[in-house]
Amino acid sequence: MQLHKKLVLQDLELIKQFQDYWFSCLDTLSPAQLKQRIAVNATDKPIPETALLHTLVFEQVSLRPEQMAVITSDRTLTYLEVGDRAINLTHHLQ
Repeated sequence: MQLHKKLVLQDLELIKQFQDYWFSCLDTLSPAQLKQRIAVNATDKPIPETALLHTLVFEQVSLRPEQMAVITSDRTLTYLEVGDRAINLTHHLQ
């Protein structure tokens, strides 16, 4: 159990570390790639101010479980995998 908690925390730390890297990569995208990124991230639906992150994630788990949610240079996670890891983390934190 402790090992799994440690792995989840390591995953979260990797995401944090790669945040600056991914933003710097925007400069290297081709116009077509940048257009695709903008389209994928475009939303007409505002996020309610009272929304909690976990509810937004689990909404995506139910809508598109097999779609990529996290992409790094050495791994990808689907929304379902992110949701599973979030559930496991909550069990370990209780």
